[in-house]
This record gives sequence, C-alpha cells and structure tokens, in this order.
Amino acid sequence: MHAFKRGPSPGCLARYEPLRDLWSRAVQDGCARIVREQLVESQHGYCAYCEVRPSGTRGPNSGWHVDHFRPKSSFPSLAFSWHNLIASCQLSDHCGNFKGDRFDAGLIDPSAENPHDFLALGGSADIIARPELCARCTKRVNVTVEMLGLNRARLLIRRRASMKELLALADSQQNLDACLAVPRDFRTLLANLFHMDDSPTQCPGCGGNST
Repeated sequence: MHAFKRGPSPGCLARYEPLRDLWSRAVQDGCARIVREQLVESQHGYCAYCEVRPSGTRGPNSGWHVDHFRPKSSFPSLAFSWHNLIASCQLSDHCGNFKGDRFDAGLIDPSAENPHDFLALGGSADIIARPELCARCTKRVNVTVEMLGLNRARLLIRRRASMKELLALADSQQNLDACLAVPRDFRTLLANLFHMDDSPTQCPGCGGNST
C-alpha cells in the first residue's frame, strides 16, 4: 500500500448532492476524470492499494479506477466525499475490482494511516503483518490483504521480479539508496525490507503493547 495525503478537493464535486445524484453523473460530466487526475497526482502515480505504477509515463487517464473506500452502495452519503475517494489500479485484476463493494472497519486506510506501520514484505514476496504488531493490528493486516487481494498471483510475480532487479542493481548501500530514490513499483515495501528499524517496544500500528 502507498501512504498519501490528498490535495484540495476538486471544485466539481460540490455540484452533486449525495442521495440525489449517482456517481455515473460525475463520470458523464467529466468530474470523475478530474478527481482521478488529482488523486493520481496526490498518490505520486502509485496505486494506493498495491503500490504499482499503473500508467507509467502514459498519464493519469489510463490504467486507473476511482474507488470509494467506503462503498457508495453501503455509504451513499459519502459517494461524492473527497476523503472517501482513492485512485486504484485498473489492470486485469485491479484492486478496486477485487475489493468491489466490500468493506470492513479494520481495513487500513492509506490516506489516514501509514500502511507500513502494519505491513512487511515476506521472503516469498508476500505481504505479511509486521511481527511487532499486537493481535488487533495483525487482524487488520489479514483483513486488508484478503479484501484487496494483495497476495494475488500477479502481484507476487511482480514483487519477486522487483526484488530480484533491485538486488542485482544494489551492490552497495549507496547504490541501494540510489535505486530506491527512483519511482518504481513497490518502492516503499522494498525500502522497508532493506531499512527495517530495530524492533519497537510498542505496536507500530496502534502504539499499544505489542505482546
């Protein structure tokens, strides 16, 4: 996942009235495109869920989906809420499609929390809970990984390739830092893998006792 902070809300969202207007109207009017572009910019070109860079250099209109973090089917009052919208990848098995209309109160919100207080990269390139997490935060990681399909086959293959490429390029700490300074898929996950802090005495997810 990719932590981010949204910029100012697009003015066009103010045109719509929750419970009266449908999101499809924003799509037809072009507001959804503006929302998508601003989210992609706020997210620095990364899918906030799986941390791939869907469009590369092709611009923000290809390979992207505007996801309602709290689904508009269950939370219609938030359909046009800027703080409920996230840009996710729209590849063959994209994150927003995998998530669908599901939601859980434990789902990690990359715009409100730092996902990497919770997530770590396992030896098989799978996403796992950081070992220092308390039981409650570990459960949140499990819910998030399952709901977003973060260990689906396509992502595992891409992560393994990224790890292999990085290890081949980074023959020294200096080169490693230079490689990680360049935008690349899974950059934060990879950086944390090679720059893990000493084990904290408190749960990094909630600040509680990690035992």
